[in-house]
Amino acid sequence: MISNEILFSVVIPTYNRANLIKRCIESVVRQTYQNWEALIVDNYSDDNTAEIISSFHDERIRYYKNHNYGVISVSRNFALEKSNGDWICFLDSDDYWASNKLERLLPYLNDFDIIYHGYESNMVRRLLGNSRRLFYTVKEPAVAYVLQRGDPFNPTCTAVSKFCIGDIRFSEDKDLYAIEDYDFFLQLLLKHPRIKHLKEYLAFYDVTTGVSHNQKEHLNRSRLIYLKYKHLLTKNEFRNVLKLYMFLRGVNYIHTDLKKACKYLKIGVYSDVKEVRLLSCKWLLIAYIFRLLDIFRT
Repeated sequence: MISNEILFSVVIPTYNRANLIKRCIESVVRQTYQNWEALIVDNYSDDNTAEIISSFHDERIRYYKNHNYGVISVSRNFALEKSNGDWICFLDSDDYWASNKLERLLPYLNDFDIIYHGYESNMVRRLLGNSRRLFYTVKEPAVAYVLQRGDPFNPTCTAVSKFCIGDIRFSEDKDLYAIEDYDFFLQLLLKHPRIKHLKEYLAFYDVTTGVSHNQKEHLNRSRLIYLKYKHLLTKNEFRNVLKLYMFLRGVNYIHTDLKKACKYLKIGVYSDVKEVRLLSCKWLLIAYIFRLLDIFRT
């Protein structure tokens, strides 16, 4: 068992989240493992964020104001430079953790470099079940494996040893806005880290706020990631990446253009990746059902 000498640095970027950040901070303060520091980097909020943060009289909470000019990577990198911890945990200010999140990481710190887990969200998924997500278990070769299946590393659900991070930082390129975390974790995977997939729901993820809610924008920018790491893939692996992209486009069109949705989902069905193939079939069936309902209504 790891002793209380292990320090976790919790990186919390924020901007105008006065209505949510109290819940976020409280989830850190209430951790059953108490050796942590929280680095809150505020992009000069113009609501009462500062007042709420100052209401926590805890010397482990360090509050900074730093202009990021709309690039969240600037805030995260600022916190990384200020951090003292052995392990870095990321937590967006509109999300929050289960009270035993840090404690559940302890048994794995000596043997792994990256630990990630599932989350519960406030998304209503009437068609495909509940709003819980565990992600998949990453296998080697990790970069190719992840690119063909999609990003499993939600920052709020991921902890990384500071030694593993080294001098790697989040890209501050505005073209990678909303996918900078995907690029960051792919850079880490190039180091062949030891990865632990903890199959538990230890975070609560808000999908209705922030850039993550804009799926279309996220999807369009993801092409930059595919092209950046294309040289690491075989031709067949890259074809699977393109089929994943087409599947995601199809899902994005489900509520706006069923004809296009079916067109793109059909391409995903031919992926060599089982997970993508099965999801494409499931969503294609849903799209066909919606189209039939439209026909009957007319």
